[in-house]
Amino acid sequence: MTWIALTGAMAGADDQETTYTVETLAAKVRPSVVVISVPDRDGQEKHLGTGFVISPEGLIATNLHVIGEGRPITVRTADKKKLSVVAVHASDRNLDLAIVRVEKPESPLVSLTLGDSENIQDGTPVVVMGNPHGLEHSVVNGVISGRRDIEGRDMLQLAVPIEPGNSGGPVLDMQGAVHGVVTMKSAVKQNLGFAVAASDLQLLIDKPNPVPIEQWRTIGQISPARWQTLFGARWQQRGGRILVEGSGEGFGGRALCLSKSDPPAIPFEVAVSVKLSEESGAAGLVFHADGKDKHYGFYPSAGKLRLSRFQGPNVFTWQVLREVPSEHYRPGEWNHLKVRVEEDKLLCYVNDHLVIESRDQGFREGQIGLAKFRQTQAQFKRFEFGKSLQTSRVSPEQTAELEKTIDALPPLASLVPEDTEALEKTAETSVAIALAKAKQLESQAQELRQLANDVRIRAIGQQIQQTLTTKPVDLLQASLLISQIDEQEIDVKAYLAAVQQMVESIQADLKEDASSTDKLKAMDDYLFKQQGF
Repeated sequence: MTWIALTGAMAGADDQETTYTVETLAAKVRPSVVVISVPDRDGQEKHLGTGFVISPEGLIATNLHVIGEGRPITVRTADKKKLSVVAVHASDRNLDLAIVRVEKPESPLVSLTLGDSENIQDGTPVVVMGNPHGLEHSVVNGVISGRRDIEGRDMLQLAVPIEPGNSGGPVLDMQGAVHGVVTMKSAVKQNLGFAVAASDLQLLIDKPNPVPIEQWRTIGQISPARWQTLFGARWQQRGGRILVEGSGEGFGGRALCLSKSDPPAIPFEVAVSVKLSEESGAAGLVFHADGKDKHYGFYPSAGKLRLSRFQGPNVFTWQVLREVPSEHYRPGEWNHLKVRVEEDKLLCYVNDHLVIESRDQGFREGQIGLAKFRQTQAQFKRFEFGKSLQTSRVSPEQTAELEKTIDALPPLASLVPEDTEALEKTAETSVAIALAKAKQLESQAQELRQLANDVRIRAIGQQIQQTLTTKPVDLLQASLLISQIDEQEIDVKAYLAAVQQMVESIQADLKEDASSTDKLKAMDDYLFKQQGF
């Protein structure tokens, strides 16, 4: 027997059979619902979410996205007591569920029991408790409105107002049993949300995968053995990529991540691929860094490439040596940056094209690494250095040959492995060319669709103009043509013919000397009594 079953047994049969009002249920459940917060990118305690006690011994259920990864977790009860988190007892990324273990309290926590979510009926009244937009321990009620497959997950659909901060909160029936964990709100409709079923939470309870909080906080953190971070921001590592977010503590939001490996003696090269979340940001390479405020930087900034010398902590000690636009820089995509340091000059490349050359001699030694500025979110990959790095640039002749090979490929349905052997020899370049070609074709297709739509609308405009200048003006035809602008499938001629048939049907029942009142009554009878308009 699991401890959840034991908890349910201790709650008592009478307790489970009692049907509460929303007010009494909220009061009963309130001690079991907690506020969960994690630091934001700048280390401030934000990102409020919800959790609920599922064991008096200190287990609290919530969403995985509420606690995140690699961040400290704060849990606070309804009476403002902070509970010390000692472990993430269980977590599942696919289910977006997590169970947090807090230090065993002096007096047992008030836990909730799990209901039979597999058999809960559509239309069942439910209550949701949470912290929407930081409004702690708010209560809303609604009904279970169905079950939906959301990205391969079977979820409860709730006719309940769900807002940020409700995530991780319990979905309770009127007897106080938990049937789901609030996960998301509808991006399309108000008063509609979704919850992970309690039966999925039971899976984590039965098979936990505990991680001590000390270890949990290091998940995704950059290796201190390989990197030295300066001036704050949040540096993380994910599958070979380094991610940075949040404003650095340095002037202008500057933050550094310096390699602990010594670069070779001059001449040498250092390179990295970088992708910015927004082109208004700035992030890239640093070299000749003294581990404090002094270093060079080569990075994209507001869509241009910039080489700067940083001689101190503020803008008065920063000097932009060169700033240039470049057709070789690809906004919104991965860009390969490289600096070659020679005895008498600095050579800066973007995507293997030389864009800046400088003979500045301000600094001649120091560490190499990465930098970000302002509120930039950026990703880095393939950081490397050496006496001479292999170029990924392909000659125009090689590119033309690969494009020719790609163009000659048979349709995918009849493609065989032998057809791609030539491309596999230069796989990375072939993939890049194929993707670039696909992007070009998608752009051409979009332009053709736009052209077709423009031609269609202009033609409709001419028809409307002709209709309005022909006496008497056919307002029905004009209105149908206007509707055709938004709904291409409208058949104007067919609608006109249908209306004409209606007119003839009405006229067939009218006397030749029918008055205006008779005609109006005949139309009223036909449209609203016979046709059901």
